[in-house]
Amino acid sequence: MSRELNSTDIDILYKLIPEFDKGITPKYRSILPPVSKFYAKSEEDFKARVNKLTDEDLKYIVDLIFKGDECLRCIHSTHVEMLFQIVSDRLSPEQAKDLRQMYEIVQK
Repeated sequence: MSRELNSTDIDILYKLIPEFDKGITPKYRSILPPVSKFYAKSEEDFKARVNKLTDEDLKYIVDLIFKGDECLRCIHSTHVEMLFQIVSDRLSPEQAKDLRQMYEIVQK
């Protein structure tokens, strides 16, 4: 789901990728895929990075996923499972269930 990142997206990217130079605008076109593919060294690292976000930031990303502006298929499958658990724990089990159902549909 390629798009131009706005300032909120970029702020969230900086939280997820603290090693990224804040003086340079990221060239990415999504939030979670680059974290999953290029920066998270393990499942636990991905989980720790996502857990740095506020609930508001996490909800923002979930809303982007539901709108089709953020792609779950572009994230390592183990990281997707971690995301479902984090959403369930921090936002709601119902939102996590809806995310999982959407993910299963797009995987077919």
